[in-house]
Amino acid sequence: MPILSTFAHSDLPSAFSWQAIAYAALIRVTVFHAGTDYAIDGVGNVLTATPYRGQGYGRQVVERVNDRLDTSDADAAALFCAPDLEPFYAAAGWSPCPGGTRVDSHLYSELRMMRMLSPRARAAAKSLLTTTMDVGWAW
Repeated sequence: MPILSTFAHSDLPSAFSWQAIAYAALIRVTVFHAGTDYAIDGVGNVLTATPYRGQGYGRQVVERVNDRLDTSDADAAALFCAPDLEPFYAAAGWSPCPGGTRVDSHLYSELRMMRMLSPRARAAAKSLLTTTMDVGWAW
C-alpha cells in the first residue's frame, strides 16, 4: 500500500528511492483584483499516474492540499483544470469561477476554481468567483 507523504520541494528524496503515484504543487502568488492585493496559494500539477487512477489517490492528495491550505496565511487558493474535472474538485470544496481568467491580456481556456481561506477573501467571494481575474501566468 502506498504511503502518502508531504515534502517541501527542497526536501524531496532522491528520485532513485521513491516513485510518485500522485502529486500536487503549491505556489504563492499575489493577485491584484478589484483594487486589492490577495495572497493566493496556487495549486498546480495535480496528477495521478495512469495505473493508479480511480483508486482514490488523487482525492487523498487534494485532501492533503486542502489541509495545508486551511492552515496557511493565504487569502484564497486557486487552481486551473479542464471543465470535466469540476465535479472532482467541487466535491473537495472548490468553487468554479464563471468569471474566467485573463493571462497576459488573453482569456485563459481552463476552468478556474477557488477556495476562500481568509475573512477578507470570503467577504469578496462574489467578485473573486464571478468576475474575470487577471493573472500574470497560469501556474
